[in-house]
Amino acid sequence: MADTFLSFIQENYWIIIIFIIVILLLVASVVYAVCKCSCRFQNYRRYDYTALEEDLALPEKMEMEKRMKREAIRETALITCQFYLRSSGIYTMMDHLNEMGSRVNKTWFLVKHIKTKRDYLLTLVPRSPQMVVPFTKLTLETINGIFSSIQHPYIYPIHQVDFVEEQDLIGVVQPLNAKGSLKDLIYQARCMDCWGEKYNCRSKCLPIEQVRLFGRQILEALMYLEDKGLRPFCHLHSGNVMVVNNICKLTGFENNFFGFTSRASTLIRRRIKDNKNSIDTMCFGHLLFEMCSGYELDTAEPDTKHLISLGNSPALEVLDYIFARENDGYPSIKDISKHSFFKDVRCKELQSFYPPVVKLNSNMKNLLKAVRKGKKDRKLSRSKSHIEREQGNRRRSRTKESITPPPPTASTSKKSPLPPAPPMPPAAPSLPPPTMPLKSENKNYAPNKALVSSGNGSSRSALLGDIRMGRQLKSVTTNDRSNPRV
Repeated sequence: MADTFLSFIQENYWIIIIFIIVILLLVASVVYAVCKCSCRFQNYRRYDYTALEEDLALPEKMEMEKRMKREAIRETALITCQFYLRSSGIYTMMDHLNEMGSRVNKTWFLVKHIKTKRDYLLTLVPRSPQMVVPFTKLTLETINGIFSSIQHPYIYPIHQVDFVEEQDLIGVVQPLNAKGSLKDLIYQARCMDCWGEKYNCRSKCLPIEQVRLFGRQILEALMYLEDKGLRPFCHLHSGNVMVVNNICKLTGFENNFFGFTSRASTLIRRRIKDNKNSIDTMCFGHLLFEMCSGYELDTAEPDTKHLISLGNSPALEVLDYIFARENDGYPSIKDISKHSFFKDVRCKELQSFYPPVVKLNSNMKNLLKAVRKGKKDRKLSRSKSHIEREQGNRRRSRTKESITPPPPTASTSKKSPLPPAPPMPPAAPSLPPPTMPLKSENKNYAPNKALVSSGNGSSRSALLGDIRMGRQLKSVTTNDRSNPRV
């Protein structure tokens, strides 16, 4: 049997070869089908997973773009700050600080005064399109004059304001307060930390006696600014109140001059509508609520849930006095200071304070008027350099008039001497020189000797001067030779 099978295979070996080839083809087909199905499945899974991954990475990409944008702004601001400090020669940069506030495109630097060796906080911010005062040197001198006259125990001083005209930047130099602002005290945060990280959690409220003291100090600062003509303040919040040795000092009043707005201004203005004088009252109510609750109001006025979170705080009465009088009108800052919650608070710093007598010049008054109206004043539109150019032109014209003698006239020299003609302005068009002298048929007419002897240039100058001065010119008759003779 075995011999027969072997002999059959030897005689028909091609059948075995065909059988093996068929088996290999079947195996190859199965492998190909499995690989193709696996590839399709992987592609399908990869497509779904890629789309899901892009959806999940979108917030991260947006955050990365914001971070890259902030880094680019910081690098540009650093270069600008170095250029500004080298050009001024007053300060040296110590450190490029974090984003200590919420204002976009604003950067903070720690600088040191070269002579006094004192540390200051320098902030650079681009000029706002809503800035109502001119961006000129004259405006800068006026603003620094106003800020230097503001002296009060509850006002944080501004050391210097500067305009970087090449980059359209505004620089403000203030003394460095290592303790930070009232918001840093409420949230128990370090002032040098990033704004988006140190205020993202709810904190504890301040003691009620400290709330009364700080509130009265802030009210006194607001009333002082109102007496100086800086009303409304519009930028009252806990970040603009510095705490120095348990004394609140108000800052941020420079923002009105530069056209900046606060974060809560849109929310509050929508509530008070056209009653602009009540914005400081509303802002003070927000600040008082933050001191009593440990968090900011997210609405224009506190609702039931906000008031419940205060418990039985004595500040509820004054909050109701501020916010619950819409029909009768919101109380003024002076009315709030007379409330029983603040009335008995003693301000020790005011007992020995005697405000200096400050006289505002016309530029300061016009500037304050323009800021209050929110419109540009034409009196402030001309820069100091433009005024200096006009003064130089007037001096040169007076010098030229004193050197050049006035041209005499034949008919009026016997009656009374006339003043010399003013010099010809550079923009006046020149008359073409005459091709031939005109002969007068009037024998009594005597031509001006100065006009005859001085040439065409001086003749035209004198003629234009006579016309501008309104002098009466003599009538002459000309010999018309235009008609041909026959």
